[in-house]
Order: sequence, then structure tokens, then C-alpha cells
Amino acid sequence: MIVLGGCRGHESITGGYGDRVVVGEVTMAAGMTNNSPAGVRVGVSGTGMSAVLGTDGRFTFVGVPENSELRFSRAADGIDARMAVPLSSAPLSLELRANSVRSGRRRAAPSAPLLQFEGIVKSISPTEIVVTSSHKEDVTLTIDDHTVIRKGNQSLQTTDLKTGDRVHVKAKVTDDSKLALEIMLQNPADDGEVDDNGGQTMTANGTVKEVGADQLIVTTQPRGDVVVKVDSSTIIKKQGVHITLADIHVGDEVNTMGKKIDDHTLQARQIEVRGVSGH
Repeated sequence: MIVLGGCRGHESITGGYGDRVVVGEVTMAAGMTNNSPAGVRVGVSGTGMSAVLGTDGRFTFVGVPENSELRFSRAADGIDARMAVPLSSAPLSLELRANSVRSGRRRAAPSAPLLQFEGIVKSISPTEIVVTSSHKEDVTLTIDDHTVIRKGNQSLQTTDLKTGDRVHVKAKVTDDSKLALEIMLQNPADDGEVDDNGGQTMTANGTVKEVGADQLIVTTQPRGDVVVKVDSSTIIKKQGVHITLADIHVGDEVNTMGKKIDDHTLQARQIEVRGVSGH
């Protein structure tokens, strides 16, 4: 499933079940007939994620799988170039030629882990959001041009969020500041998104109440207890590392997503254990 994220002057795309956030800026190499990156399509091979660049050449992909490749193309001047996504999570500065793309100088990658938590919007502005976490603590996050805001398949702006909304946030922590990478609106009425097999997608995010041989019981604020069924196709991760159902424990905070069976049951496609909470 590919989601066009909240765009503020550049392209932002969310999709897949990968863990990586790829942020970049494209400039055209000297000697190119067209020295503007506008109209260049950049995509993540094998995922369907793609974006058409604007004049600033900036793009963001959220949910990029490991060992991915970026492809750049523009039919008007025959551009067709590829490059492997670097292992570093630092923003990319890229120089594009007709058949090649070269990485320039990058900023140092942040050493802090990814912060993920769920809570209620206390206040929202174009540059900042304050969320009251499940631990009843207010968390302040900065919003910038790379922040992706969405509700299911729909891209949003900060003006679409309001006090009292339930959101799931992914952020990077640097010293005492927190930068929001993705803000996903998760109000109870948001379920009903259709998956690729024609079923409804459902999420259940909260605290693990019980772990069984092939299912979890997750206590959520919107619905109470939800049964999360697990099979051999379920992807289970903690901080990007694949784990098994046996590695999940009572009291863990989890995000789950899958096919809705009923209002209190889902067949999980993905379970993510939140290794870093909002406290």
C-alpha cells in the first residue's frame, strides 16, 4: 500500500513494511541541458513508491525496506539512473546525470533511536505538536518540511489535526529536541481502509495483556481488549529487528495492523514492539 504523505513544498511518500526513512535533495550535474530537477521521477524499486520532484529537488520516503534501490527518470531528456540506498540514515545530497547519480556530502547520522508512541493531540501549530502520551506525559515535537502527516491513504496538513485527535508518532531525538518524521491520525473512525485483497485494514495499538501460542490480546484505548491473531506470514519486529511471538511479553507496548475480522479481532500482517516509549 502506497500513501502520499503531507507535502509542504516537496514530495513525501509512505509505504511498505520497511523501517527506513530516506530523505534526499537532488541537484543536476553541470553540463545537463535542463539544470532543474523538476519533473524527475524518483522511486524505490520493487515497492511502487515514487514521487515527481519539484524545483527544490527534495523528497522523503518513509517505510523503505532494506537493500533497496532508488531509480531516477525523466523522459524529456533521457534520464535513467539508479543507486543503492546507503546504509546511513543521514539525509542524501545527490548530483544527477543522465545515466548516473552520485552522493555528495552528507550530514552526520543521528545516533539516537527512533521514538514511537501514541497519544492525544494537546496542541498543534504549523511548526510544533504537543501530544499527551499513554503515560499521561506531554511530549513536544517539532514539525518541519520533511514531516509526513496522513490518515490512512489520505495526505494531511497540520491544519487537518485538532486538539483531542488520537495520533501515532514516529520521531528522531537529538539532545533535548524531538523531530516528528511521521504523524498518523488514528481516531476510531479511521478503520475501514481497504487492503489489497479487498478486506478492511484494522489497527490495534496498546499494551499486551496476554500472549498465546498464536495470538495476542492487546488493550487499546479506543476499543478495549483486541485479539490479534498471528500466523506464519505475520511480520514481527522490534526496533527494525525481526523477532518471534515468543519474544513479546505481557506489558509490552505494540502497534499491530492487519485484516479486520470483527470490531475486536484482527489477523495481523505486522506487529511492531515499541522499544522506546514516550517517557
